[in-house]
Amino acid sequence: MIAMNAMNAMNAMNNDLLSEIIFTNDAAFTDIDIEKAKMMLCICKNAQNNKNIQISFDKVKVYKYFKQIRAISVKKGRKMVYKWNAENMEGDVDLKINEEYKASISNIIAKIFKENAYIVSQIKRIMIIEQKLNKETLQISLKNIISIIESLGIDMENITDDDRIRCNNTYEYTRERLKRVEIITIFKYNAYFINLMFNHNMCEDDIIEYISKEYFHNNWYRLPIIFTKWLSAERKLIT
Repeated sequence: MIAMNAMNAMNAMNNDLLSEIIFTNDAAFTDIDIEKAKMMLCICKNAQNNKNIQISFDKVKVYKYFKQIRAISVKKGRKMVYKWNAENMEGDVDLKINEEYKASISNIIAKIFKENAYIVSQIKRIMIIEQKLNKETLQISLKNIISIIESLGIDMENITDDDRIRCNNTYEYTRERLKRVEIITIFKYNAYFINLMFNHNMCEDDIIEYISKEYFHNNWYRLPIIFTKWLSAERKLIT
């Protein structure tokens, strides 16, 4: 009996040692999806020590935060489209950030900063990619608008008031204008989040002030995604 217990104990030690050797080998577990990572964690607790398995869980957190941030910006964008469509205006220049929105974003940022450095860095990376995609989407929309105008037989070099009325009465043209309003609004609210979290050269009030300027509204697609120190120093000179 003693010998059997000793053998069982040795087998348990060997299994623990083997699993530790296996799961501390990061190179053996690259590109692990979250379902496999969960399964491995159930099989062996030492799996939690594997860097690539841990990254699988971190990626899920990154995507969760990204969806929260983007959902808020998209909601703002759609609200602006509804307002523009109802009041026939070209979107607001002023960002008009209220306390409820500030609280929502501050809460998300506080949670992110409690995470590890990998998650924080990936949030920054994925949000910058999102902003670049918004710029590309705007360029596509502008090309579509040009095509619509040309299809109406309008001279791009000599657009008259009657031509503008014809365009505004065209469904495809109006749809693209609404899309542009939504894209710009989403970009602005994303810009607020990114610079509030990652820009240490500007305080919150200055970020809001800069994004709300007509200059930013008209030039956002060619400006830095994270505002530079120069913008902070010169913000009061920009009109």
